[in-house]
Amino acid sequence: MIRRSMMGVLLISGLATATRTGQPLELLGILTQVAGAVQLAGPGVKGDPLASPWQVVRAGVTLRVPERGNVGIVCSNSRFVRVQGPAAWSLTEQACAAGQELTPAEYALVAPQAGRFKVVNGLMLLESEMRGTDGDDPLAPLTLSPRSAVRSPRPTVSWLRVPSATEYRVELRGRGIHYDTLLKGGDIACVASPERIEICSRPWPADFPDLPPGETFFLGIASHEGIAEPWHRSELVEVRTLAITDAGRLEDRLRRLDRLGFEGAALQSAHAGLLAEAGLYTDAADAYRAALAATPSPELLVTLADVYLVSGLHRLAELRYREALSNAPPSVRAAASFGLGRVEYARGGYREAAIFFQQARKLYAGLKLEGEEEAARLAEDRFR
Repeated sequence: MIRRSMMGVLLISGLATATRTGQPLELLGILTQVAGAVQLAGPGVKGDPLASPWQVVRAGVTLRVPERGNVGIVCSNSRFVRVQGPAAWSLTEQACAAGQELTPAEYALVAPQAGRFKVVNGLMLLESEMRGTDGDDPLAPLTLSPRSAVRSPRPTVSWLRVPSATEYRVELRGRGIHYDTLLKGGDIACVASPERIEICSRPWPADFPDLPPGETFFLGIASHEGIAEPWHRSELVEVRTLAITDAGRLEDRLRRLDRLGFEGAALQSAHAGLLAEAGLYTDAADAYRAALAATPSPELLVTLADVYLVSGLHRLAELRYREALSNAPPSVRAAASFGLGRVEYARGGYREAAIFFQQARKLYAGLKLEGEEEAARLAEDRFR
């Protein structure tokens, strides 16, 4: 369960609201990384004055950073400041101006808006980027990775464990590639995931060639309960390798992020956002899970669920959206509700989808997020 600290008087939803109104924008700061007992003092600070990651603070708040401590602040004027202790640093226009300038795209990677990090396009539209389903056959393995684009030419293949399976068949086909192998169930390593499901994985065989760049392949996994039993096959998953030029541009952007000074969960989530923007959803999900393990955040939960949803992993998306609904700020509950509506819509559960869209619309209306409210209203109206 993830709880939002109230120490900085603002929830991250406040940052999104401030950027959507016609009023002058208030200077705000997001604490993307906190190392050591960093104390807060100033306007709106109540209760325990210790800072926490992903906290939002108002202009005039002072951060007291102890010796060997440090803090990273993303200011709402798109500047990133890193303060090394011992130091006292106040959030002002002048102090933020001394920081590293972020591009709009870089700022979006580390500044959540409306309950999520906006790294997947089209999530407020019903049909946009919807991919397949989890499948109806409970005895067919659900392919987890690779899916969509892949960064590595030697990806690990993973799927949901079928408890009754005695054998799996993994097949990858494409131009010049035909990988087809049988695997004994007892020889496969399967471990519990953060979603409390068992994931089986198969490293890329050492004697098998790399996948060539800029090509598309199709991956299928099947299982059966014995030699005399029928095979239960998953739906084919499209796997695409990046073209050399696209891969080069991505690596350049990742290296720039590394130079900005982000650390820990902030750097992991920024990397994840770039990977998601490039359609590398398997890699993005790995990075978001690492960021969540390091620094839990309901906005990260929703964003991970978004990545699962756009990948066609509706079961995993539902688990994360529901987890995000618990003890989260209104903006996160709205984003999670809209996501659950899309999950139900994809499954054909239109009555349930309409209920979730209605919940999202009311929450967005209360937050004065007009664009999101309108998207939820249009989605809800589909079922009237």
